[in-house]
Amino acid sequence: SDEGPQHRVEISRNFAMGKFEVTVSQYEAFVRATGRTVPTSCAAESADKDGNWVTKTGLNFYKPGFSQTPVHPATCVSWSDAKAYTKWLSGKTGFTYRLASESEWEYAARAGSDTAYPFGRNFRDGCKHTNGADRSAGSKREHWLTANCRDGFETTAPAGSFPANRFGLHDMLGNVWEWTEDCYAPDYSGSPRNEDAHRTSTCRSRVTRGGSWASGPDMLRSAARSADAVSARYDMLGFRVVRELSDN
Repeated sequence: SDEGPQHRVEISRNFAMGKFEVTVSQYEAFVRATGRTVPTSCAAESADKDGNWVTKTGLNFYKPGFSQTPVHPATCVSWSDAKAYTKWLSGKTGFTYRLASESEWEYAARAGSDTAYPFGRNFRDGCKHTNGADRSAGSKREHWLTANCRDGFETTAPAGSFPANRFGLHDMLGNVWEWTEDCYAPDYSGSPRNEDAHRTSTCRSRVTRGGSWASGPDMLRSAARSADAVSARYDMLGFRVVRELSDN
């Protein structure tokens, strides 16, 4: 119900999007350079396997509760953390980096497609393209809605493990949810008809897109949306960046 009404959006300004989600090593460089405090808690899968995520102490982007390497996507990162990262990166490079708007994100994820998934109308070959919830999770997650295939990863996958879409972008669907700039609204009524982010004076939560290693096929569609508070940190939630470009 939050994916409509369908509406035409004009992407009128040039932008570049990161080929990969921001990795552990990239985020660590930001933390070391700025001295940003690393929280000591993160929401992770509950031990009783009820399908919920609960906040656990001792978890952060260094150790989200499962094995990560420097080239895995950074998780346990809040919207505020992601915004601070883009500010730091902009200052370090002299370019303007930011989070994508929802419209920019979906345009990039679809990569010219108009089907439920950029690789087709159904998820039959989804495990070849995305890291989601599937049979690789095994019996530990029998309560999940999983795909009847195996992508080879129980949790996160190293950035670029799956083929890029037609725009050259990896993991737009699956691996980790990605923060966007937009304030969450229950539908698209009143949303911008261009690439601008939807903003309100009372913005309690921000939109996340793309699904994650814990998402079933229903949430790995190009149109699927979710949202979290700006302070939320989850072991399945990260981000990628956009760089503004000159229109010349």
